[in-house]
Amino acid sequence: MKAIPFHSSVRIQLDSGKRIQDKNGNTIGIKVIAKTIKNKVAPPFRRCEFEIHFGKGIEEAEYIFDLVRKHCADNGPIDHDADTQVLIEGTGAWKTIKLLNKNTGDTIEEKKFYKPEFGEILESPQWSQYAMTVFNNFYSGYMGKDLENMVINPDSYEEMKQIAMDLDHDLTDL
Repeated sequence: MKAIPFHSSVRIQLDSGKRIQDKNGNTIGIKVIAKTIKNKVAPPFRRCEFEIHFGKGIEEAEYIFDLVRKHCADNGPIDHDADTQVLIEGTGAWKTIKLLNKNTGDTIEEKKFYKPEFGEILESPQWSQYAMTVFNNFYSGYMGKDLENMVINPDSYEEMKQIAMDLDHDLTDL
């Protein structure tokens, strides 16, 4: 039983959050918090929250939309090629993906959609390349973040033990 923490490559702690309820008060899903406790191939202690809807599963496209919309809000339009920029935005019911002329800032083409329809945008032959440009731009910056942004629970014995082991390995390498 003691060998599992040492030999596993990745250990993930799952915590269930609160219930997701519809307008009538029926439970239609749960919020889940996943946190890596140990990871031999990437920095540990990363945390992720997501929803599992009963009968549907994880609504991945909606989470991707939230990431790329926030990335565009923070960084502005993202360069797609030499002449085109992509902007994904929308805080109300309607969401938009816009193609902008890089030189003038004029809108070349625009598509409006609802958030649950973002999965269709990702699969669309016309729009997927633009959505993936923004996603790849976001993801390349996200993966470059350092360990300072990791959430560590000081009350967790396993997390502190893993940090101590990592520090010990780092010191023996010197």
